[in-house]
Amino acid sequence: MILKKIGASLLLTPLVAATLALPALAQTTPRQTTPKTTPLRQTQTQTNTMPKRTVDVACIAAAVDMREAAIGAALDTYHTAVKTALDARRAALKAAWAIAESKERRAAIKAAWSTFRGTWSKASKALREAKRAAWKKYRDDRKACGPSAASDDPTNESVDANL
Repeated sequence: MILKKIGASLLLTPLVAATLALPALAQTTPRQTTPKTTPLRQTQTQTNTMPKRTVDVACIAAAVDMREAAIGAALDTYHTAVKTALDARRAALKAAWAIAESKERRAAIKAAWSTFRGTWSKASKALREAKRAAWKKYRDDRKACGPSAASDDPTNESVDANL
């Protein structure tokens, strides 16, 4: 019993000493004051020394129109190519299934799908390249419209990535 009391007092002694010593260890720092500012009077006006940035709205509108027309034309070309590839695939698969010999039929089916994938891949690549070129031309045209034109429209070609 006595050992428990001695052990408890030994554990509590450093805590009590630390608690009592904390105020003595605390440092006082001089109070920092901020200078008082006076509000502008009605007769005083605040002037902005930065020149206003102007945007050539007509120039940007023309650049946007050209970009959107180019992307629309690229999508039309892509859809036409894919539609043509689908029609060719349908015809090739119908012809393949008309073949009686199993080995020849499998080769014809495989060729039909391979041709379709190749055509589709080329059309997709052409679409990506056309969109990338349209956005590059737009960025160049936007820079030509003035230095502040880029700050008003932060979008980029990633918005058209899923088209």
